[in-house]
Amino acid sequence: MVNQYSPSYFCTCYDLQTKENYETRTFENVSVNALLDIIKINEHIRYKHYWYYNCDALGQKEYTSEIRRICYYKKWRSEINNAIKLIIESSLSSFAIKLSGINCGSLEDKKCFLDAISGKIASDYPFKIINDLMINFVDKKVSEVTLCYAKKEATDIANSKDRSYNELKHIIYKKVEEITNEEDIKLELIASISDVISSFDKKQCVKEELSIHFGVYNMNTTPFVIFNDLYNSHLAKNYDFVISKSIEIFENIGRDEESCMSFVFDKLFGEIVIHHNAVQLRNFIHMSEFYLIELLKDLLSSRKIKFFNASKSAHSHISILEYSSDFMYLINESRKKLEEQINYYMTKCDTVVIERGTVTACGKDSMEKILYYSSRHLEEKITAYIRNKAANGNY
Repeated sequence: MVNQYSPSYFCTCYDLQTKENYETRTFENVSVNALLDIIKINEHIRYKHYWYYNCDALGQKEYTSEIRRICYYKKWRSEINNAIKLIIESSLSSFAIKLSGINCGSLEDKKCFLDAISGKIASDYPFKIINDLMINFVDKKVSEVTLCYAKKEATDIANSKDRSYNELKHIIYKKVEEITNEEDIKLELIASISDVISSFDKKQCVKEELSIHFGVYNMNTTPFVIFNDLYNSHLAKNYDFVISKSIEIFENIGRDEESCMSFVFDKLFGEIVIHHNAVQLRNFIHMSEFYLIELLKDLLSSRKIKFFNASKSAHSHISILEYSSDFMYLINESRKKLEEQINYYMTKCDTVVIERGTVTACGKDSMEKILYYSSRHLEEKITAYIRNKAANGNY
């Protein structure tokens, strides 16, 4: 149980309960709706840097072209992100109703306060702290243990003529379910969340952020002091609910097959590859990118090749920069070399993937996609580097 927030002495001068009588029911609805509209408008600010994947911030599903462009994705992390987002939205909506109902300040004062709260403050304090804690906790307690266990099982299957890689689905699911149902682990998570909430309360993070937003003078005026106390009281009264929902999120990860599989398998440009193989493939990509950028730095400083050719648009006199043939040759050769390196590794090693719901050795179709998107990713990184240099006048 976490400590409850104690409001300041200003709150004793005001009734923070819902007004018993509005002049009209219409005014009540207008007030609440106006505040809820602000919450909706500020959604992009709340989740502008939402916490691990752009697709979570945008509310996208995991199977999109956006995921195809990233080489590292974990469903279980995304599940935590999105579940915490739902708690934030519920908390803000509930607070808006409380704020609308107190007999203090004008509607404009309330809108101004909620506008400040419902942006980055609402997502960061204390929810981002809890979100990050849960990610790290699950990574250590579930992911590392399951990954080690599954890797050993995969090796045993590879050395056996009578076993199938598809057995890994049941093995992984049962292991994650076992860990997420363990009472000692859940109690440890509860204690960790309670500790960060208590620490958050002591630091008065919300008040500090609001003081920066409004200035110390405005924050010490009566309406904003009352609103701040109401918000902190609202958070404190819901801490037990937040902890309960966090445990529910933890347990639900063990009930979702795709989340369970994501502890052992990585999304690699849309394909699902067992972690130790995916790590090696990412290393090939990152090393190719590193060495190619080092080469480009040398070529830029020595001006050994031209990177762009200027040409005239067919419908105007504006010059358009096109990549030079020398630069395109360098890109194509680099793509080819990376594809050869990945192809050799995947052919030589028994790369394990999930294809159409079945765990199996990598087939031709998945291999071709990995080869294409890996080399495409390399090209995008390199051309972006050169465009950035040109835009900053370093070319």
